[in-house]
Amino acid sequence: MYPLEHLYSIKAYEEWQNWKSAGSNSKLKDFKQSSCEVRDDLDWEIASWDELRTAISFLTLMNKRHVLYFRGQKEYYDLCLPTLFREEWSFKGRNISLTEDNQVKFYTKLLEFRTSVLKVAEKTGTPRSHILKHVPAAAASILQHYELWPTYFIDVTRSLSIATAFAEGQGKDRDLAYLFVFAMPDLRGSITSDMDQHVSISRLEAICPPDAIRPHHQNAYLVARFPEPPNITDCKDSTWKTWRRNMDLMKRLVAKFVLKLENGKLSGAPFIDFNFLFPPGGKDMFGKLLYDTLEPKIIDFIECELSINRDRPRLNRK
Repeated sequence: MYPLEHLYSIKAYEEWQNWKSAGSNSKLKDFKQSSCEVRDDLDWEIASWDELRTAISFLTLMNKRHVLYFRGQKEYYDLCLPTLFREEWSFKGRNISLTEDNQVKFYTKLLEFRTSVLKVAEKTGTPRSHILKHVPAAAASILQHYELWPTYFIDVTRSLSIATAFAEGQGKDRDLAYLFVFAMPDLRGSITSDMDQHVSISRLEAICPPDAIRPHHQNAYLVARFPEPPNITDCKDSTWKTWRRNMDLMKRLVAKFVLKLENGKLSGAPFIDFNFLFPPGGKDMFGKLLYDTLEPKIIDFIECELSINRDRPRLNRK
């Protein structure tokens, strides 16, 4: 992804607060930061929803050439990578190591699963399937959102309250959570790309059938690096290496908030039940049918991959 160099973030916000309280004024342009500087700067601590809302309002106003997206996490990581490029992926209690040697294998299998997404969407009676038929990345973003396969997309949302709920989680024993703000180009439509910024954005509510409740409730968007490399079959391919190396969403970072929680919640934040975010049982008909269709294929692939890893000879190290 193309890194951002001139953003208004915590330094500009602090300067604004200083001159506002002093009744003076200064040029906030002098306090712009790059995404790299924001990442390496001190954490932006937030103790209440009102503080968070004010900070986001400032960032939205000042970074007017960008659209802000949010991602809530219970833990902090220096990198913000799609699942396919992390060290491990889990499915139904099975933990699978992801390495440079098998990532391409998972990616190749993803290409096969895309057709299953289309068939399930048509089976649920979607009124529009054109995007799933002709844009393969649309199906990949759905698989990522439903956590059915490690893909090159990463989940974000336009809803601050939804992102805060994900950061809080369900436990009451944590006193800290993390919320990240990312700046993206103003892209509209179902799945759109900006060649100059090397970004694709998938808006799931404009892709999934009406029976897909989960992405609608989560105001789900997914982001990937663009363009997707064609005809990749080898992890040593230079195009693949470049694609993987530039996947870090931190290149678009505007702010990293540390939320101070009380009994696991940010003071004053809207309450969102996790049964709303993750509809239980068969309430999400599309998600359930997609899961039932792909689960046997996924488990077969995982068992095969685990078997290969078990049978692979180990080198003696002295």
